[in-house]
Amino acid sequence: MLRYIGKRLALMIPVLIAVTLLLFIIQAVAPGDPAVMALGQDASETEKFDWKEERGLNDPLVVQYFNYMKKLVCGDFGNSYSDGRPITQSIVSRWPTTIVYATVSLLIASVFGIALGVLSAVKRGKFFDSIMRVISIVMFSMPNFWFALLLIIVFALDLKWFPVSGFYGPRYWVLPVVALMITNSAGILRFTRSSMLDNLQADYVRTARAKGQTEFKVIMHHVFNNSLIPIVTYVGSCLASAYGGVIVLEQVFSIPGLGSLLITAINHRDWPLLRGCVILIAVTTAVMNLLIDLIYAFLDPRVKARFKNDAARKGKKALKKASENA
Repeated sequence: MLRYIGKRLALMIPVLIAVTLLLFIIQAVAPGDPAVMALGQDASETEKFDWKEERGLNDPLVVQYFNYMKKLVCGDFGNSYSDGRPITQSIVSRWPTTIVYATVSLLIASVFGIALGVLSAVKRGKFFDSIMRVISIVMFSMPNFWFALLLIIVFALDLKWFPVSGFYGPRYWVLPVVALMITNSAGILRFTRSSMLDNLQADYVRTARAKGQTEFKVIMHHVFNNSLIPIVTYVGSCLASAYGGVIVLEQVFSIPGLGSLLITAINHRDWPLLRGCVILIAVTTAVMNLLIDLIYAFLDPRVKARFKNDAARKGKKALKKASENA
C-alpha cells in the first residue's frame, strides 16, 4: 500500500510540470501586458521596461520557465504583480474558504443524492421514481450560477431571509451551499440509481431473497454495498471538480475564496498568482483521486487483497533474486 501511495505521489511531478508548462504557453500568447495592468496606461516605456526587468519578464520564455521551476522546487511561488505579497500568503488566506464551501456542499449533496437514488431504484417505475428522474434531469441540466441568481432574487431580495453576498457566518452560507449542492445532488442521485439498478438484477440478490433475508437487509447489505465503489468514484470526481469549479459561484456570492482570487489574477494578468492557484487546484485534484483509490481498499476486500498479493509477489521476487546472487 505504501509503495502504491509513493508511486501515485511521484506521478504528481509530471502533472505539475505539464500544468506549469501549459500556463507559461498561455502567458506567452494571451493578450494584455501585465506592466500596463500594474502601472496604468500612462506609464512610459522606460517604466514598463524596468518593471518587467525587475520581475524577469524581459528574459526569454524558456529562461522564465526554468527560473520559476527552480523557485517552485523550494516552495517559492513568487510574489503577486498586483500587491507584491507572496503568493503563498494570498492562497493560504483564501484556500480554506473554498475547501470548506465545496466540502460542506458536497457532503450535503451526497446525503440527499444517495438516499433519494436508493429510494428511486427500489421504487423503479413508480410515481416517486418518475418524479425523481424528472427533477434530477432538470436540476442536473440547470447551470448552477443561474440557479444561484434565482436563489438571490427569491430568498435574498424578495423574502429577505438571507444575505445577498458574503461568507461571514451560517446565514451567509445557506444560499451558496444550496446553489452548489443542487447540481451535484442531482448527478449523484442519477448515478446512485443507475448503479443500484445494475446490482438489483444480480444473481446474489435473488439468492439472498430466496434464503428469506429481509428486503431492507438485501437492499442495504448486498445491493448498496456492492454499488458503493462507482458511487464513491462519482462523488470523488464531483469533489475534485468542485474545488476548481466554484469560481463562478464565488463571484456571484462575493465569497473570498480561491475562485475569486483566480478571477482577479486573470483580470490583472497576475501570472504568478494565476499559476499558484492553478497548481494548488491540480494538486488537490490529484490528492482527491489518490484518496478515492485508497477508499476502494476499505470498501472492497478484493482491492485490498490485490495490494497484498502484489506486495507478496514483489517480496518473493526480491528474495529469489537475493538467493540467486548469493
